[in-house]
Amino acid sequence: MVMIEILSALTLIGDIILLLLVPAWLLRKQLKPLRQKIAPLVPKLSFIIALIAVSGSLYFSEILAWNPCKLCWLQRIMMYPLLLIFLIAVIAKARDYRKYVLPLAVLGVPLSIYHYWTQRFGAPPVCSAAAESCASYPFLYFGYITIPIMALTAFLLIIVLNNLFWKE
Repeated sequence: MVMIEILSALTLIGDIILLLLVPAWLLRKQLKPLRQKIAPLVPKLSFIIALIAVSGSLYFSEILAWNPCKLCWLQRIMMYPLLLIFLIAVIAKARDYRKYVLPLAVLGVPLSIYHYWTQRFGAPPVCSAAAESCASYPFLYFGYITIPIMALTAFLLIIVLNNLFWKE
């Protein structure tokens, strides 16, 4: 389970970065020189985030043989295309990729939040009795990290990076 611990630690680091970016968002005009230096790295950073998220989900289902529930599948539907779009943006040095990635990432956020709420607080799951349960979670790290929190962190990092550090 070392891989799960690594993914959980990366999620924790991502959550800390998100908390640090909140003041940066509020001070974005004052941080314009920093934003201009980070902006060229955003497609690559976003690609790495999506790559880790996709690799993690494949590790859970293909290596550990955990069948994804319906909400996991919906989150995958939002995350998997991001990997390809960011790869194309990095290779082609595309600048107009945001209009494709932001809707997917924004739709992934409420899915992840609802999935986490279902797991942790007993909201009625969307799964049938015959399917994998949305309410189950095979691990809990740092008192809050489960698979939907990993996805939520990835979606939020992608949204914040591609808005806060967007080169006008």
